[in-house]
Amino acid sequence: MATLTAGEKARMYALGKIMRGGASRGGYVSSAVFITIDGVQVGWSATPGRVLLDTLTITDELDDTPNTCGFRLNGLVPAAGAEVVITRGSKNAAGRLYAGFALTVQQLYVGDRPANVQADVRCVDYTWQFGFVLVTRQYRSQSASAIAADLVTRYAAANGFTSTAVVPNLPVLDEITFTNEPLDAALTRIARRIGGYWFVDYQKSIHLFLEDATSAPEPLTPTHKSLRAFQNSADRTQVLTRVYVEGRGSASLATVAAGDTIIPLAAVDMFTAASDVFVKVSPVGSEGGAQHLTFTGVTPGGTGSIVGPGVTPASAPSVTAKTGAGINAGTHQYAYTWGTATGETPPSPVAAVVAGAIVTPVAAPVFVDYRYDVVLAPDPATGFVAGATVRYAVTYSTTYKVPLTSNGQPVSALGPPSAPITAIQITTPDSQVGIAPMYVNGPVLPDPVATYMHFWVSVSGGPWYYANNYTGNPNAGLVMVTGPNTGGTLPAANAIGQATVAGIAVGPTGTTTRKVYRTAANATALQLLRTIADNVTTSVVDAAADATLGVAAPGSDTSGLVATPGQITAGSTSIRVAGTGPFPPEGSWVLSGNNRIRYTSLTGIALTGIPATGPGSILNSIPYGTPITLAPCLTGIPASGARAITTPIAAGDEIYLVVQRDDSARQATVADMVNSGPGIREEWVQDRRLSITEARARAQATLQLRPLEDVTVTYVCRDVRTAAGKTITVNLPAPTNVWGTFKIQSVTINNFRPHPTQNPTYTVTASSRRFNFEDWLRRMDTSV
Repeated sequence: MATLTAGEKARMYALGKIMRGGASRGGYVSSAVFITIDGVQVGWSATPGRVLLDTLTITDELDDTPNTCGFRLNGLVPAAGAEVVITRGSKNAAGRLYAGFALTVQQLYVGDRPANVQADVRCVDYTWQFGFVLVTRQYRSQSASAIAADLVTRYAAANGFTSTAVVPNLPVLDEITFTNEPLDAALTRIARRIGGYWFVDYQKSIHLFLEDATSAPEPLTPTHKSLRAFQNSADRTQVLTRVYVEGRGSASLATVAAGDTIIPLAAVDMFTAASDVFVKVSPVGSEGGAQHLTFTGVTPGGTGSIVGPGVTPASAPSVTAKTGAGINAGTHQYAYTWGTATGETPPSPVAAVVAGAIVTPVAAPVFVDYRYDVVLAPDPATGFVAGATVRYAVTYSTTYKVPLTSNGQPVSALGPPSAPITAIQITTPDSQVGIAPMYVNGPVLPDPVATYMHFWVSVSGGPWYYANNYTGNPNAGLVMVTGPNTGGTLPAANAIGQATVAGIAVGPTGTTTRKVYRTAANATALQLLRTIADNVTTSVVDAAADATLGVAAPGSDTSGLVATPGQITAGSTSIRVAGTGPFPPEGSWVLSGNNRIRYTSLTGIALTGIPATGPGSILNSIPYGTPITLAPCLTGIPASGARAITTPIAAGDEIYLVVQRDDSARQATVADMVNSGPGIREEWVQDRRLSITEARARAQATLQLRPLEDVTVTYVCRDVRTAAGKTITVNLPAPTNVWGTFKIQSVTINNFRPHPTQNPTYTVTASSRRFNFEDWLRRMDTSV
């Protein structure tokens, strides 16, 4: 076969495995269109059984909207429901221009001869089949990829659909439930939850993705080969410059008077004081009379005390250090509380102990002189006699007096010994029978764990004995050292790692438990060490590491233990409490029994400034021992003026958070455009499921969807890569002066020609709105 000359077009198209290599030019595909109906190919011409090409139109819509196709057949009427497949270049081409079902078939005839039968066929793509079955499933903590694949397997695989084009490892959904929903609606919900997109291609493969990874059409530039009929329009009718989003809310616990600055609520976890946040008050059963209020603070509530003079442990525990392992090195403080069936008292005063290794003394003791006014009896058994030599050593200890065991060995938390003193000869006092004691200087004690020193003696190089002397002076100077006690050896290294906690006082009547609290090393916050499940035990041993400590000690009294019986009568203007520490001094709302009480000041023992009648007054008497807790509140509401409480808020009225988001640049542009006003065009969005973070994202996404200008471009081209959902780049300089990136919203494919060298035309509508609402939320890293 003759070869092609330079610049010559291929004489026929070539498809791999269809035509022999060398007989055609690779990479060239015909533009001719091929149509099959129920697997039977139909031609295109005016002859019977052929498609009239000038009637063939394919419409490609954005995302999950079904694509459609229409054409007229001459001399053939297909059955409704027939499968229609359209390809370009060959009936064997893998890439399809369209595929679906002929759902509407209208029979007609040409002129006045019924024999000239024709049929108008209207088709819908494969998405139509997704309405055949309804989905009822629930998924928890699974990737959107896994959920979509499972839905396709369960509900669409029997009709030939696959999930191979679903992008793997898409975001995880904590929970999603479908109840009798069409499959396409279920896939749309999944896509929106992750800020993504989905569609069904013409091979019945499901695509679910966040970003389109397919090749984009050729950019629109002055050198584009087939661009024509380009139009550009800018629309400002939709612009928004301010958005309010109403989110979660809570109910007022009490009637709040006009001008009050605090509102008690059932919960306040959804509120945050910020410049872009205010609240909307919705009266029960009506939207009329709503108020918008600003606030500057949020009180979580929950802390409190008890009504009446309370009872709290008055004495600290006694804590004694012990050798062993367990407690982290450092200073630890101990306290305890009394517990009842209703709660717990605040902690007692604290006592401290220092844990850690006991250090070796930094120097040996120093001999100073003999003491001749005191006479010691000699001890031949140990060699402690006149003329012998002695050496002394010192150890640090945690105890004042060292108890002795039966063999004379001291039992205490003793550290390792110092270097011994140089041998000193024992002498006899003048004109007396016996031995003179010696004055010895001990080294200064710098050890934070130990607080005392003890002395040891070795006679004539023999074993070491406890010298039966001690000093209560932690920086000991001159010490008189006596002779040895029998038995015992110098201690080895030791460490304080445990403690005996004693003096845990028995509580008053009603006490059922005691709780011991301890701080971590060198900390100040008390944490639960141990619960004593009785009102008898008075000591425990502590060998717990810091990591095992539990909850924080209570900051208020909930025990119900009172020193004397009594009550607060209805209408009282003050409430005696066990402690006022948990309550704000500037006033707030408190809860006690079924009372909702407003106080405005306090003393050291009482909440005061309570109204005698009306909102916030004491309506029912309160017995001593009843818990009284701070209500969750919004605070800092203006007493008057803008966004103050102007009409009373009833108990049960709903209070909702509102986020306000402004675009100041747009506002300035709109104000300049209309030559008046602040340039504010606003919209209110209500979704009472939203947290404050979600409401902020919703407000920003709404502004993004309603820009200053909504730009739409339309054009015609013959670029076969053109498809709805893809991004088209426009770079058309003067005099057109259009630049930007647009998302193709719809494509109409028509003007098919019976020539293998001419592609059909693609009439395109593209918009500057490139992302849907959920995609904007995703791009702001906020879950829907």
